[in-house]
Amino acid sequence: MDLFPTDLGNCRNVTEYAIKVAGGATHVARTLECGKNNIYRWIANDRITERYLRQVADLSGIAPQRLRPDLAALFVQKEPDKRIADER
Repeated sequence: MDLFPTDLGNCRNVTEYAIKVAGGATHVARTLECGKNNIYRWIANDRITERYLRQVADLSGIAPQRLRPDLAALFVQKEPDKRIADER
């Protein structure tokens, strides 16, 4: 389920929206075991650190490629190599 918004409400960017949907900065920081200042830095820069991207995506329901389009290639499902499947 991808909850990517068409209207961010009173949020400045999609990162702030994702943190809000995930339960707020305090909840996300506790869940990820990182400092709340990290969360506020992500919001200010509209850029979630790659290390925590998948977890924030899971918490918020927003696909990681929507949160960080520059890293979209890392989250594309690849087709299995048929040659490997045929060898089994």
